[in-house]
Amino acid sequence: MERTSAAAESSQELVRLINEVTIPIRKPFGMFGQIQIAVADVTPEELVVRVWTRRSVRAEELARNVRNAFLNYLHDAVPCPWFRFRLIHPDDRVSYLERVLRDIRLPYVKELRYPSLLRSSVILIEENVAPERGRFRPLLREAWERLLEAWASPGHGDDAQQIRGS
Repeated sequence: MERTSAAAESSQELVRLINEVTIPIRKPFGMFGQIQIAVADVTPEELVVRVWTRRSVRAEELARNVRNAFLNYLHDAVPCPWFRFRLIHPDDRVSYLERVLRDIRLPYVKELRYPSLLRSSVILIEENVAPERGRFRPLLREAWERLLEAWASPGHGDDAQQIRGS
């Protein structure tokens, strides 16, 4: 489905905010695993992350690890039903279609029944994270609501209303 400019703008705003607030969980992957992670897109249906590394990795295992780190940190601030993990080739000279090595889609918001307990290489101390989450959650939720409104505009059907109702 083609995005309206309002939907594209709201998605990009939320991508920027998520990338900003997730630095504490993305940075350890880079420092210790030489794995770079960036949120690439957000829609009412899914949160898409792009991951690249020059190391050999097990894509399915890494996808769950990254998904769990995001959920443990963000909790319900961005309640997308799905998490899309795209492992890409780190060389920019390769065409985009050739760059995507693996594309894995995992349930996201459904896993919230175990907040902060999902297995990840990023270990969070809840007493330290909770105050930070209290600061960024309202910002992300406001941006999420703007995203749902933009996607509920003509041309996007009932996607946003279905997400809001679930």
